[in-house]
Amino acid sequence: MRFRERELSREQLISLVERVLSKRQDVRLINPLHFWGPRPKHIPDIMFEQLDTVYSVIALSEAPRTRSRFSGTFDYLVELSKSLRNVRPGISSRLVIAIPDAVTHQLLDILTDLDVDIWDQNWFRDQAAFSGDLEAVEILPLSVGQLIMNLEATPRGRSAWLAYQKLCGRILTLAFCPPLEDPIIELSNASKANRRDFILPNYADHGFWKFMRNQYKADYVVIDAKNYADPVDKSCILQVGNYLSAAGLGLFGMLLTRSGMNSSAEQVRRDLWVNDRKLIIVLDDDDVRLLLDMCATNKEPSGLVRQKIEDFRLAL
Repeated sequence: MRFRERELSREQLISLVERVLSKRQDVRLINPLHFWGPRPKHIPDIMFEQLDTVYSVIALSEAPRTRSRFSGTFDYLVELSKSLRNVRPGISSRLVIAIPDAVTHQLLDILTDLDVDIWDQNWFRDQAAFSGDLEAVEILPLSVGQLIMNLEATPRGRSAWLAYQKLCGRILTLAFCPPLEDPIIELSNASKANRRDFILPNYADHGFWKFMRNQYKADYVVIDAKNYADPVDKSCILQVGNYLSAAGLGLFGMLLTRSGMNSSAEQVRRDLWVNDRKLIIVLDDDDVRLLLDMCATNKEPSGLVRQKIEDFRLAL
């Protein structure tokens, strides 16, 4: 599927495992080369000791989904286990597979009869939550379903504005990047008067976003996220309008809000277009869920943006 949060590389996953383990006071990380000696035939990515048991961790950038894909990993684990017994006879040891996504029932079935632990996305989240390392949780990729659940679980109002803003950043990246560039987050202009939540540079050389740059001067897509409990008023539309200029970021912006906008905001949005050719579309929670559904079904999310523009202009 095209629309999926970027996978962690194997190196990034290894760093995440080390980060999580370093928060545990009952864990002692072991240098595998010191443990195995020079020129080992098989060596794990990470080793650590916990309660007199030595754990050997193999990191995979993607979980094996089929028995044939898993067979290669399993064969390597078998050889690693044999090597471990030869190097340290009688040692209490465990083998671990670390993956960045959620384990499937099929993979669990494969592991049922094997003496192998599996550390998946849920394990990492539990460990990070236990240690209070919330930044580690944000490193992990999220599925479309998890993004929808997080949206529905995020309270509306000032207390959760930061969580909502971060969630919007992940959703925007999933839906629009590429062809847009990754969001530049909370960038102020030279006078520090305007602080935009997200700026997505638009260098698209074909398709919808090229049309947006040519027709609506969407050189950059400027996006604000407002976690208000009630529909936003005209001040929020004016704020986005202040960010837009032909000589600066361009003339197209988006406002993500939980409950849409009120009538005064709608009138100001019309005035900004008619008088200044500044085009702003507003996406509420229902629209964001639709964006994610389009990602999940491999449909182009920009189609929603296109229809929002069409509806707005046809209603003038």
